[in-house]
Amino acid sequence: MNAIKKNADDAVLDPYDVGAGWFEISLPSLQLEITSKVPRALRAKAEYTLKRLRLRDGERVIRWRASWYDMYLSKELPLAGLRRVAPLLAAAVAKANAAQSKAAKKQGAPKPAKKKTPRKRGGPDAPAS
Repeated sequence: MNAIKKNADDAVLDPYDVGAGWFEISLPSLQLEITSKVPRALRAKAEYTLKRLRLRDGERVIRWRASWYDMYLSKELPLAGLRRVAPLLAAAVAKANAAQSKAAKKQGAPKPAKKKTPRKRGGPDAPAS
């Protein structure tokens, strides 16, 4: 990254200044996007950072993300492992899974059948069987 950054230290965001939720990965493109959580005063700098460092859609970073995502999809890497190596990708996967789950519930997934209790025949004076 430093080789790409060259003399643009003041023009790009310092990683230590980035707040939680400022960036997210979009599925299935695997592109890094800025979110509405980036303060207005830093939005242009955030956009420039993605462009200058090729973090949005640079071929190398997309290949890295794709390899981690493929490992997750093929069940070689659980979500917990994905969180360790690619936390923003793991967040995107978790968000997609939650949306999928919500959509399935909204479509009316079958409800479990209620357990039927046997009815007693006759009244209180009926002979016991």
